[in-house]
Amino acid sequence: MTPEDSSQSPGSSKTGLKTTGKGFESDLEDPDHERRFVTTEEFQAMEKELEDVKEELKCLKWKVRHIGETVQPLAEDSKRYNGYTLTELKAMVQSEDDPYKAAHKILTALFSDVYLLQHSVTEQASNTRSLPKPKIDPELYTVYCDILKSIFPGISSQTLREETQHIQKSTQEEVQ
Repeated sequence: MTPEDSSQSPGSSKTGLKTTGKGFESDLEDPDHERRFVTTEEFQAMEKELEDVKEELKCLKWKVRHIGETVQPLAEDSKRYNGYTLTELKAMVQSEDDPYKAAHKILTALFSDVYLLQHSVTEQASNTRSLPKPKIDPELYTVYCDILKSIFPGISSQTLREETQHIQKSTQEEVQ
């Protein structure tokens, strides 16, 4: 069965898009609505917001998959992250009141200074003259975020990303 054979009108789809001689047009858009260009800053802000939503979605998907599972204490301590168990990592920052200090402790436990300097949270270049750095190990970064979110429940993914970048920058300044 082809899309033309479906009950929809020819050239339309379930997404609300229809093909025209000019490309795709949305049935959802007001034809009298004027399109406008966005600034680079607006675009980057939307990209950042999209990344936050993707990260939150990833966490929620993981939580949904693991609903009802009981975590056995031995299972938590059997896996090691750069030599530390999850319990040990949490204990390092359990009494910390400052999210920045806690983030610094966890990051330096999970990653070496060299690794932090050679990797990025966003996988974007730091400036226009440099190449993008490879992304930080997603499993270790998730452990880092989960620990900090468990201690500081109100902390956002955006704040964690900014804290990480700040720590990376201060590490770079220490090395120089």
